Amino acid sequence: MKKTILIAIPMLVSVMAFQSCMKPADNSKMNATIDSLVNVRVMAFKDSLTKVCMSDVMTQAKMKADSMILAASKKSGGKTAPKKVAPPPPPPKKEGMQGLSDQSKQNSQGMKSLSNEAKKADTTKKKGMQGLSNPKPPK
Repeated sequence: MKKTILIAIPMLVSVMAFQSCMKPADNSKMNATIDSLVNVRVMAFKDSLTKVCMSDVMTQAKMKADSMILAASKKSGGKTAPKKVAPPPPPPKKEGMQGLSDQSKQNSQGMKSLSNEAKKADTTKKKGMQGLSNPKPPK
């Protein structure tokens, strides 16, 4: 019994001395990287939940509006179908980084081509309308 106590006490003292000499590790860099990774994942998860929630709310609102329109048309006796709402156009594709001068050149060329197409469409409509207003007599 004395031998075990004589062996255990010096071992305890040496362990305590070893622990007191060690410096605490600096984990601030590791903690900063972990915090930034957690924040990124939390933001991504939050955004995905927001999108899902908004899409659910919009579908439910559309169903409610359709039912209200249908009920109103039944009460009025008219046979009006609910108008279909066109989805918003998709955002333009980005082809890389462009300077302001490049974008203004593209916009001015795009506007010119759009106005030329609109003029062509107007002239073809007018020609088609002239043919309808002056029908030829059958032979």
